[in-house]
Amino acid sequence: MKIYLAVFYFIFPYTFLSAQNTLTGWTKLGFSNEVRLIKEINDYLFVADNAKIDYTFGASSTVFTALNEQLFNTNIEFITDVAYDIPTQRFWITGTRFGQPLNSTANGYLFLLEKTNAAQLDLQYARNSTQGNVPIWGMAKDKWNTIFIMTHNGLQTYNPINKQFTAVNPIFIPKVPTYSGSVTHGGDVLIATENGLLVQETSDANRWQSAGFNNEKMIYVFCENQSEVWYATKTITTVNHGKYGTNVQLFRSNTKGGAWQETNLKGVAIRKIVKHPESSKLLAATNTGIYVSDNNGISWGKSAFDLDTYDLFPLPGTTYGVYAATTQGVYQTYFSLSIVANENENPKETSIQLSENPNPKSFILNGAEAGNLVIYSVLGQKIWEAEVLPSTSQIELPYLLTGTYFYRFSASNQQTQKAFTILR
Repeated sequence: MKIYLAVFYFIFPYTFLSAQNTLTGWTKLGFSNEVRLIKEINDYLFVADNAKIDYTFGASSTVFTALNEQLFNTNIEFITDVAYDIPTQRFWITGTRFGQPLNSTANGYLFLLEKTNAAQLDLQYARNSTQGNVPIWGMAKDKWNTIFIMTHNGLQTYNPINKQFTAVNPIFIPKVPTYSGSVTHGGDVLIATENGLLVQETSDANRWQSAGFNNEKMIYVFCENQSEVWYATKTITTVNHGKYGTNVQLFRSNTKGGAWQETNLKGVAIRKIVKHPESSKLLAATNTGIYVSDNNGISWGKSAFDLDTYDLFPLPGTTYGVYAATTQGVYQTYFSLSIVANENENPKETSIQLSENPNPKSFILNGAEAGNLVIYSVLGQKIWEAEVLPSTSQIELPYLLTGTYFYRFSASNQQTQKAFTILR
């Protein structure tokens, strides 16, 4: 766990930090362009900046290595997933070149990355899907270590030994677009297809059964395995918008697909659902921002974060920490996201600022409510805390070593989070 946290935080050293965004409680970090994917696997952190994917390794790393030069020779436009195969100790990346619209000019690619040494990955293999030049949307691995590839021409398996794609038996899964997969609590795979939801039979990896929504276009699935609740998005309109759709509705099932209940989250493109391991909240990344559920996905409300969001990555070891991959870069917060009563208004930001930056000596407060002021290290460790009273006008900072820090002020209806640096 300690290595995990260090990997994620150190890849954004203070030289990557930018000014506080107007989004209250969030700090904008590196990668100012569109970011679609953030994923940490085995001490490697992958960040996909649209078609370009970078990685970094280890607790002390501050430099990303770009894989884009190796991948661009395929004219790839969109990284769709990253996975790790334990038996072969190799990373797999799927990507797509779309074509306009999705047609024969579109291609799906599977890339194999092998560790040359602890900190370097080299491209060992790249190939198209053999089942037609179609987009590849992602991967999932079941409890039998079968690698499933979701493509626009049906579900395929991939054998890393002989490097062959094989279409799943069409008796169980027709060759229709398969957009998403998620592993259930029992280790089986649930998939979303153009013709409904399918799930593996528990006792047989090669047999599949319906999980609901027959003959309906399903886009995204997520299995929240702590509570064993499944989530799925269904297209409301019939227009084909690829992997995410632009007008979908979220459904949930606590009976393993036996029955589904609709939720109030609809009319947006739902890209990702996550549950923070230290919190009961569910978060949904959409094209209109982040939505929050406090009751296990039964109902949802809009948070104040309103940027077009593709991916979310919760930070284990923090109470509420999360990173958001958006069309405007990567953002980070330590705050618990909450539902905004009026979606047209952001929470009020308090009048608190540093005397200077870098090397501030004090906090200057002007009409701040009573609340709590905390300084965190770049690893998310609380290193200093002070109570703020309505009469407080200035608070001296403690002595801090050279580095990057975050301060967070929390009051009843005010919150502020900003980064600052100390240079000794």
